[in-house]
Amino acid sequence: MKKKWIGIGGLVLLVLVVFLIKSAGNGVEALRIEKKDYEEKILAVGRLHLEQEISLVAEVRGKVVFLGAREGDTLSAGAILLKMEDEEKGYLLKDKESEYADLQAQYKQIMEYQLPSAKETFKSLTTEKEKAEKEYEDAKQLHQEGAISESQLLEKETKRASLLSQWNVQKLKVEALSPGGTESSALYARLQGAKAAYENALATAQKYMIRVPWEALVLKIHVDAEDFVPMGEVLAEIGKKGNFLVEVELDEKYFPYVSVGQEGRVFLNPEDRKKDSLGSISEISPRIDENKGTFAMVITLPSDFSYQASRLTVNVEIPMKKMEKAIRIPQAYLVDENSVYLYEGGEARKKKIRIERGLSSSVYVLEGLKEGNVILLPGEGVEEGKRVKIEGEGNL
Repeated sequence: MKKKWIGIGGLVLLVLVVFLIKSAGNGVEALRIEKKDYEEKILAVGRLHLEQEISLVAEVRGKVVFLGAREGDTLSAGAILLKMEDEEKGYLLKDKESEYADLQAQYKQIMEYQLPSAKETFKSLTTEKEKAEKEYEDAKQLHQEGAISESQLLEKETKRASLLSQWNVQKLKVEALSPGGTESSALYARLQGAKAAYENALATAQKYMIRVPWEALVLKIHVDAEDFVPMGEVLAEIGKKGNFLVEVELDEKYFPYVSVGQEGRVFLNPEDRKKDSLGSISEISPRIDENKGTFAMVITLPSDFSYQASRLTVNVEIPMKKMEKAIRIPQAYLVDENSVYLYEGGEARKKKIRIERGLSSSVYVLEGLKEGNVILLPGEGVEEGKRVKIEGEGNL
């Protein structure tokens, strides 16, 4: 299945409220600290599709004679989506089927009737032959004793010879009809050849009957009834019912912050997030696209997702960080990694702080500042112990 990654994600910072205070004399900027609830999310767009989608391609040429579904229909596994017809192949199948059925009947006749009958006759002849042989031996003894004539002895010998001949003929017949015998083997070989020819013709005929391999949603039908379809043409596109996937492309700077199993919310309309669906990241590509500076990932949605259309563009929201009653300042206000300039008594005072970095150019202050503090933007005119005159304030 060919994948196309779309939608480069961006970072959204929520509820960051600070105050701007300027010094008319030296242009120093300042922020008044307030504690707020903050949330960082990566927002992106992705492409929605079913977990597995395939195109059904004609393996033979023929005319479409039946369409069993429309776009949007759901078909059970093995259901017929469409049928094609080729008169020449149809006649070939009938001929091979007839020949195979005829040879099956012949072989059945041998195994179930001729062979049992031959065995029964052979058994009867064996009894008669053994009886005639005994009578002949007894007659020889009586002839030697002078009890019967030469003609009577000859009669017994003739009967014995006749039954022996019949017995030998029947024995050969049983052997020929038995499995492995000359007659049954020859017929069996023909039967197997006819079976192979029929199955081959049937397999070819099955290619004219397009079935879905699993429970499927019909995404697109490319032909109409009565259309003549050449070999290799795409007949229809279907998707496997089940989980839904969203393919997303993100800026490479987010690669360290996402992981398999992480939540991902998907919604169609940005103004109506109440109808979102919570999924999870199921795949992250380890390859960075060096031309775009992006990487790809997949979010798997639950099977009860309100599916609308394959290749539909959807909105994706990946929660990254949530801080309640927190202090957040732009990174530009840091003097170094662990200090800021605090405005106290009209002067700039260096204040140690402890921070935690977010995904943007802002940082969270964990220790060292409190609500109502004013911090100064480092720059010309801002030094430890130097007085700074503040005038005016407004929203940043």
